[in-house]
Amino acid sequence: MKPDIKGLEKLAVHLRTVPTKEFDMETWITDTPCGTSACIAGHAALLFPERFKRKIVHKDDGYTSYSVVHRKSGISGSEGFGKAFNLMPKDAENLTIWGFYQTPKQAAAGVTKLVKKLKLEMAGKK
Repeated sequence: MKPDIKGLEKLAVHLRTVPTKEFDMETWITDTPCGTSACIAGHAALLFPERFKRKIVHKDDGYTSYSVVHRKSGISGSEGFGKAFNLMPKDAENLTIWGFYQTPKQAAAGVTKLVKKLKLEMAGKK
């Protein structure tokens, strides 16, 4: 199955609009009294609710933390993120690795870089 280039491009565009305070690679999705923050996969889940479902992990003092699960497979983590976009495990892992991207703009650049790589691979030009 081919990688979902259009979905990844939509995710990159979305990430470019995310305020820094709403981006946190340490958590899938956390709702707080001040707003919601999420990692790359968490923002993908918010953008593509038909692909992901959220499960409450922790709820306390106005904070709700969620894990994100790929709807069709029931798999979470980078593997579930990869399944949602038909990515090879290593590509999904490289995007969702904790601490690598510090800002949403860096995350968008990482997604864009992966899209370029995938397009080259699909054209037969590694």
